Amino acid sequence: MAAEHLRVHLEHIAQVMPSDGVVLLALDGENAWEAFPDSGEAFLDEFYTRLRQTKGLKSTTLGGYLGTRAGRPVGRLHSGSWIGGNFDIWIGDPEENQGWCWIKRTRDFLTQAKEGGQVTKEVLAAAWEDLYAAQGSDWFWWYGPDFQTDSDTIFDALFRGRLQNVYRRLGVTPPAGLSVPICATGTQLGTPPVREIEPKLSGTGSYLEWSGAGKYEAWRDQGAMAQGDRRVRMVRYGVGESDFHFRLDGKEPLGEEVILDFHQPSPVRIRIGGEKDGKVSLEKSKDGVVYEAEDCSAEVAGGGGLGLRIPFSSLGWRGDGVEVSFLVRVIRGGVEVERYPDRGLIEFRGPTRALDMKNWYI
Repeated sequence: MAAEHLRVHLEHIAQVMPSDGVVLLALDGENAWEAFPDSGEAFLDEFYTRLRQTKGLKSTTLGGYLGTRAGRPVGRLHSGSWIGGNFDIWIGDPEENQGWCWIKRTRDFLTQAKEGGQVTKEVLAAAWEDLYAAQGSDWFWWYGPDFQTDSDTIFDALFRGRLQNVYRRLGVTPPAGLSVPICATGTQLGTPPVREIEPKLSGTGSYLEWSGAGKYEAWRDQGAMAQGDRRVRMVRYGVGESDFHFRLDGKEPLGEEVILDFHQPSPVRIRIGGEKDGKVSLEKSKDGVVYEAEDCSAEVAGGGGLGLRIPFSSLGWRGDGVEVSFLVRVIRGGVEVERYPDRGLIEFRGPTRALDMKNWYI
C-alpha cells in the first residue's frame, strides 16, 4: 500500500536524522495526483491516519517548523527539480532568458519605487502581487522549444500583461518592449520601406511622394471584434537623406495626443498634440521607464491626417542600417484608446546607403 510505504520510508529516515530534523514533502501542484483514481483523496486520508499513530513522526508545515527554530546558513541549495534535477526547462533558451530579463528589470523598477517612499503601501502591495504572479514557473514552461501549445501566444500576453500592470499601478507607461511578443511568431508587422523618400510635410501627401515608404494597415488590426470608433486606418513611415518621415491616415480628430514610442535603437518618445497645441515634444530614456525632455526640431502638419518630419540627429540615430522599432498610441480623455500595432512593434531597418541601390526602379 502506498500510504504504508511512505510512512515506513519516513520512519527509516527519522532513525538517522537529528531529533529536530525535518523532511520536506514538496509536490508540484496537481501533477502528483493525476495517477490516482480519486485524485489522491483516499491515499491522503490513509497516510495521515497512519502518521498520527506513529511515534517519532509529526506533521507540520514548513513555516511552523522554521518559526520555532533559529535559522542557520546553507552552503548549497540543490535545484530540487523533478525534471533532470536542473532548471533547463525554465531558463537558458532565448525566449526564457528574455522573460527573466523583463522580470529583473521590472523588479528593479519596483524596488526603486519602494525605496523612494512616494508610493502608498496599498499600491505597492498590488504591484508586488502582479510581479509575484509573473515570477511563477509555469509561464516559462511554455517559453522555448521544450513544450508548445496552441495557447502559447495567450500565455505570453498574460505574462507580459502582469509586468505591464506593475508600471501602470505606479502611474508609469510600461516600456514599449513589453508590447513585443516573446514567443517567436515569425510574423512581419507592416511592410518595411524599400527606398528613401522626401515627401512634403502634410497630413495627407500624394501617392508618389510616399511610394516606397513602409506602411502598416491599422484598420486590419482589430482582432475578431471590430471597433467602429478606431480612427487610424494607415501608418506610413520612411527615411530620407537626414529625416524620419511619419504619417497617420484616419478620421479627424485622431485624439488629444498621438505618441510615437521607439523601442530601438534606443527609447525615444515623441508626443504630438495634447497640451502642446499640435506641437511636438521629444523625450529620451536610458531604461525605457523614466523619460526626460530634450530639444527637438521636428515639424508636424495636420489636415486629413497627421504628418511628422524629424531629423535623425534628434532621434539619436547614428550609423548605417540601424534597427528601428516603434508603436503608435492615441490618447483621448487622458487615456490610451488606440495602439498600433495592438500587439508587437513596427520594425524596419533605418537609414542605409544601400537601400536605394537594392530597390532602385525606373
